[in-house]
Order: sequence, then C-alpha cells, then structure tokens
Amino acid sequence: MPDAGVFRIAVVESLTAPSKEDICRRALGTLENWRIKNLQFPPYIGYLSFFVLAADIDGNYAPHAYYPRLWKLLTGKHRDGQVPLFDRMRQLWEDLERWAMDDQQGELGIFQARPIGGYVHVGYPIAQSLLVEQERRDLPQIFYNAGLDPTTNHPLDELARALRQPIARHRLRAKTVRLAENPQDDSLYKAMFEAVAGELEAWDGTLTETATTLTRTRSTLAGLRICIDLDRIAGIANAYVRCKLNCEFPEDGLIIAGEFEAREAGNRWSLPIKNSTDGKIVDASSFDWRKGEIIKSKSRGWQMTLPGREVRIFT
Repeated sequence: MPDAGVFRIAVVESLTAPSKEDICRRALGTLENWRIKNLQFPPYIGYLSFFVLAADIDGNYAPHAYYPRLWKLLTGKHRDGQVPLFDRMRQLWEDLERWAMDDQQGELGIFQARPIGGYVHVGYPIAQSLLVEQERRDLPQIFYNAGLDPTTNHPLDELARALRQPIARHRLRAKTVRLAENPQDDSLYKAMFEAVAGELEAWDGTLTETATTLTRTRSTLAGLRICIDLDRIAGIANAYVRCKLNCEFPEDGLIIAGEFEAREAGNRWSLPIKNSTDGKIVDASSFDWRKGEIIKSKSRGWQMTLPGREVRIFT
C-alpha cells in the first residue's frame, strides 16, 4: 500500500476545488454497474480507504469528531458539519461486504460492514481505524507481558490495564493509548476493547522474537485453571490445577520453571499438573487466587498464567 501522505495527495489533487465537497457523489458513481464491467476489484475501495485515513488523523479532536477530520484531510482547513451525501456511504461498505463474502467467498479475508459506537454513518470508517495493522502485530507481545490467557474471557478493565503497560506506549499509537487511559467516549472505548478481545481470542498464545544475534526464539503462554475435586463423604475439597493451550500441545509435555510438569489430556487440555521432582499433583491452594500467578520458564520460553480474581465460580 502506498504511503498515507502520498495516497492523500493523490486523492485530493484528483479533485478540483468545487468537487472536494462532491467526493461522496463521485464515490457513489463508481458503485453503479461496476460488476457488469468485469472489474477485478470494487472501484470505490480508494474512496473508502480515504475515509478510513481521515478517521486516523491525530489532533485536538474529540474521539468521535469525524467530520472535522475529513474536512481537514480534504481541504486542509477546519470545518464542521457533514460532508454532502456521506450518509449514503454505507451503501459502499455494504457492497464491499457482499463482494468479500459472497463474490470472493471469503478467500481474500473476512470483512463485515458494521458501524461501531452507535454512529450510524461515521461508525463505518471509525471501525476500520480502531486498531491498525502494526498494532495488531504488536498486541501479542503486550498480551504475553500482561499474562493474558487467550482461552479466557477477560473483563474489559483487565484488557485496559494491559494496554496501559509501559510496553504499550512504545508499541501502540498515541491515539490508542489515550483512549485506553482516558475513555472520553464510552462507545469508542468499548468498541476498541471488543476489537482487542477479538485479537486476543484469535491469538494462539505463541510469540516469536528476534534477538540481536538474529536468532529467533519462541515463547508460548498457557492458561492455568483451578479445578475442585469434592469428596462428599470426607467433607473436603481438594484443589488442583490444569493448563489449557490455544495451540497444539507439545508431544513431550511441558516442564515449567523446572518444577511443574504438564501432560496432555486431549483437546489442548493438560492432566492435573504435577511436581516434576516427586510426581505429586500440585495443590492449587499454594497459588494466590486473588492476585494471580505467572510462572515462567526462561530456558524454553513457556509461561503459565493464572488471572487474579476476587470471586471464582466452579461448575
């Protein structure tokens, strides 16, 4: 994809001064009968990309203030009010979904035209700019540092804390960090973390890093689960731990920190974790259930994490 600055200049310079306000009309014109012309790609993709570029403009704007950003991109000047016919741009977004999902059968990727934050018109381009590609690539490192288990549904405030880590300031855009630290717009705040949660769920828990020696090291995160074995006759409950991976379980099992041993039980779950020295099942009461635990193995890059919780419900 061309540099954003070059792309912006190419689009703006293609419009004469009077037609800058007609950008949406011209975009709509490309929608008509484009399939009959046997074009390889929808001809309006450039316009939609331009609208997404506008949503990402930084500056002294409210998070939801989209139109002033678009006017700034078009004319270089601040201006309020809707760009004419922008309310009809949803037709292009919906057609793009039809092309991606029906015409292409999802072969080029999954795309859904969904506005976010209750913003019927501007919600489409804003949704595409919540997380840029570079941020999506960097999120696994942030997840790993925060010990976020991809097999667990983490509450929003836990995801927010992860994006407030020092590492996030170096990996994410200033716009994203500001929204995570100071949610001025509740709808955008929730929408962004829904996108973050989706990235976490899709993450397989592995992390590949490049060292200064150009050797590549691989780290993997496993989520710990507390299990209860209730002995009704004796009137006691024994607690033990298992782990679950979001990737294939190693054939030789896991040895974490030289102390814990986990063998596969099936479906990416482990058997009860044992002490690697004496073979006894590890007592879950030795872990801090409230603050949580992170156990790392530096030699093989494995990490097991138990999220801290004030309340736990066992089923």
